[in-house]
Amino acid sequence: MIMKYITLDTEEVSSLWGPVAIVAVSSYLTASIFLGLFDTSVNAMMTCLAIDMDHHNGEPVKGPPTFHDHIRE
Repeated sequence: MIMKYITLDTEEVSSLWGPVAIVAVSSYLTASIFLGLFDTSVNAMMTCLAIDMDHHNGEPVKGPPTFHDHIRE
């Protein structure tokens, strides 16, 4: 669609590598951003848990009980 209306090329696409490369790069960047955010949030939660356990003799006191139950498993 972009090649037809932007470049005013009325012929069919001669090679699929251009669109495939654009989709591959945008998919990789999107996945990297979301996985980077997930990694940062997990590191923050584990750091908070470690500090909480360090201040309370190895027993987590602060935070939701469901989080502590999953950590114990």
